[in-house]
Amino acid sequence: MRPEDTRQRLSEPAKFLVPDTTLNLMPSMAGDLLMSLSEGGLQYLLAGARANVGVKSGRYMFEVRVCECPRQEDAVQPQVKPPMPRNLLRIGFGTMNAALLLGDAEDSVSFDSEGNFVFNRRRTQCTQRLVSGVAIAVLLNLTEEGPDANTMSLFRDGERISRPQPIPEILKGKPLFPMITFKNLTVQVNFGPLPLAELPFKCRMINDAAEEDVSRIKYPEPSDGRPEVLFPVFLPGEGTFHWLDWFLKEHPEFTEISDRKMADWCTKSGIKRAWRDATRHSNDKPEMNFGIYALDDGSAKKTLLAAAGLQNRNIVVMEVQGNLSKSERAQALHILTTPGLKRAAKVLLGEPSPDYRQHVRSLDQDETPGIHTTHKQDAISFGITQVKDGLLKEKQARLEKANAQTEEAPVAELTEQEQGIWFRRDPVPDVSPFVLGHCLANLTLPSKAEGFEEVTFGWRPESEASDYLRKWIKEKKIDTRLEDLEPTNWFKERWQVWQMELQTWQRKQVEYKEKQKMATMQQQQGQMNQQNPQNQQKTLTNGENGSVEGKDSKQAPEEEDPEMKDAMEDCTDMLQQLREEIEVQDTDVFSVEDICDVGDGKPLFAAFNFEDWAMLSLRVEMNLLIHAFKHDCGDPDRTGIHPEFIPFYFGKYFRRNFSPKFYGVNTMEELIGLIDDTLVLCGRVVESQVSVELETNEVFVALAEDARRIRQRKLNSGDMSVNLQINIPQDGQFGQGQCCGQMQQMYGQGYGQCCGNMGGCCCNMGCGYNNMGGCCGNMGGCNMGCMDGWGNNMCGMANNMDGCNMGNCGCTCGNACGGCDVSMGQAAGSCAAGCDGKSAEGTQAH
Repeated sequence: MRPEDTRQRLSEPAKFLVPDTTLNLMPSMAGDLLMSLSEGGLQYLLAGARANVGVKSGRYMFEVRVCECPRQEDAVQPQVKPPMPRNLLRIGFGTMNAALLLGDAEDSVSFDSEGNFVFNRRRTQCTQRLVSGVAIAVLLNLTEEGPDANTMSLFRDGERISRPQPIPEILKGKPLFPMITFKNLTVQVNFGPLPLAELPFKCRMINDAAEEDVSRIKYPEPSDGRPEVLFPVFLPGEGTFHWLDWFLKEHPEFTEISDRKMADWCTKSGIKRAWRDATRHSNDKPEMNFGIYALDDGSAKKTLLAAAGLQNRNIVVMEVQGNLSKSERAQALHILTTPGLKRAAKVLLGEPSPDYRQHVRSLDQDETPGIHTTHKQDAISFGITQVKDGLLKEKQARLEKANAQTEEAPVAELTEQEQGIWFRRDPVPDVSPFVLGHCLANLTLPSKAEGFEEVTFGWRPESEASDYLRKWIKEKKIDTRLEDLEPTNWFKERWQVWQMELQTWQRKQVEYKEKQKMATMQQQQGQMNQQNPQNQQKTLTNGENGSVEGKDSKQAPEEEDPEMKDAMEDCTDMLQQLREEIEVQDTDVFSVEDICDVGDGKPLFAAFNFEDWAMLSLRVEMNLLIHAFKHDCGDPDRTGIHPEFIPFYFGKYFRRNFSPKFYGVNTMEELIGLIDDTLVLCGRVVESQVSVELETNEVFVALAEDARRIRQRKLNSGDMSVNLQINIPQDGQFGQGQCCGQMQQMYGQGYGQCCGNMGGCCCNMGCGYNNMGGCCGNMGGCNMGCMDGWGNNMCGMANNMDGCNMGNCGCTCGNACGGCDVSMGQAAGSCAAGCDGKSAEGTQAH
């Protein structure tokens, strides 16, 4: 039956070598039955294998029979459609370096069970669907003569079911190896020498091929005969997967196990990803989002890792962050407990070896655009693309002719800076900043004590590698944010203290200014009485006897000249300001014992305006932020905050937006210059110059007052560059609610301030004449109503620890009512201080 051929046959039959099979493929003891793992989400992954004998010339075939089509239960998330079809078979040929899964690249060609001819993801319907229980034969004709030269044909039980399909041009002249890809099947593969079903004509099988017509794949045997499990240890962004690709090319006997490999495998198996904002996406841990539990949570990878240990296979466990973590290394080693496995770690830190640096330069050189690219070469490249698509033979001839006429282009030269680059950079990080910030403190180098039989240092000696890791960790702690850092009680307690102090000081300022205004009004009234004794006598008479000469006690006083009154008030105010300024200059801000009374009841902050209060708050908040960060992260290496991350941590702690532009500057460095008495840029981080052991925040008042005096002197001398440009937005949003965060002045000395809202807060401050309504220290979301009061009245809301709804304070006395304390959303019955010791039942927080 077989054609006569006197040439030497194969000395060894064709078979599937372990490195040429996917991790989920399990061969039988006989070697001709193949099946795939099909539990825990693995039923959705394609399995593939490539024979070790390829055809260079002649006409040969091999056969496949589907023995079983099991149906597995779906393990997908709700609303996720399982990948279809459930069972799949592809049979064909590919090159020595082709991917093990047929149909996804231009280095293989195949038929599938749906009746398609598949090449480079393009499917062409050429026959009917295939069924189980029949012998499917694929015939490869690499002869140079005849109508069917360089074609592939498909047969079922010895009968042709497809026309000969031409082999793509890119595959011609290369050895082509039998390949099979399947899903949820048990298949029998027959390489001969006898077929399962005879064809209408004579055709030899792979195992009956002449030795000179075939090519073999061989892999080096391990020196000690034991399969190796290799754990490469890298720092993120320094080699990692670029080194792995280079290593696998140099050592094809190794198989990669990584999340990157799993994601690529799922995609090639036809599993679609669900869209999601991949904020933690990285090369090391790509976002899976396939909607299949076992694939998304990584349990399928652990199953494959355990199976790899049973297959006498050399594997590379590539986990950038995991291989640097002692606990995760221990978990992987616990899975790989098969006797005979050689478990080794290879540490690659520091300056790379010369061979790898040369590899990096060659890659950069290939991708560096240069002047050597001509228009003719661009045309040739376009022609090559067309050939790869299998379009034409005549265009291939023209392409070769044009290529022969084209001079060899000079190689692009790299600059000295490019030649000094050790590693290639990717737009996607090896480890996401979120994960890196978490694990920095736990990164260590492997040792034999962990269970490794061998730990080698490929680039730098152990001492240099350890020192390199220590320095790298310290630098990364500066450059990496702690995404999940949250304020602790240590911060919250000090934040509440500051809010109460701020409220008290602002109330003191209002009281002092009101007292000064009343004194000024009395002085003006005295001067007016001296100028008009008759009016003074009339006033006294009315006050003592109720009426004089039968006139009504309610008789209005004589009218005054408004212009004269305004002029006198302006003159008095100027004299008063001059006297106050002289007194202020004589006071040493840092020697004051009581900032609320530096003399005659005058507070140190009496001259503060909106800008000064804003700068005082900035000093306190920045100091508290720096110390809270150091306390909460608990890392002695984190002595401060990188300037770039201050807005991020400010939002974390104070729950509101922050920008240097709020204070009239563009950069954090300029903002630090405004409060250089509190903050300092030490190296690459911002540190506080004020001790954390302060019992009160009075020192910041002294610093703010000293800065105000210096600024005022410069303004008086004509230097307008020191003028502050505070521009805190009134509608900055944060989180679930909205914090108005506005300070406004209405009718004289009234202030409305919303500060320190730890939750979403919408505060509407209404301020009357000489009134300040302060909403401070709100730790939970709250909706503040109007805090009104006229004359000397002020309602202070503080320490609202939970969601609360504040109504009007409703104080009716002429004094300040401080401390309406509302907790857990309950209403306070009265002002804590009362009004001059009297019951303040009218004061309610609704």
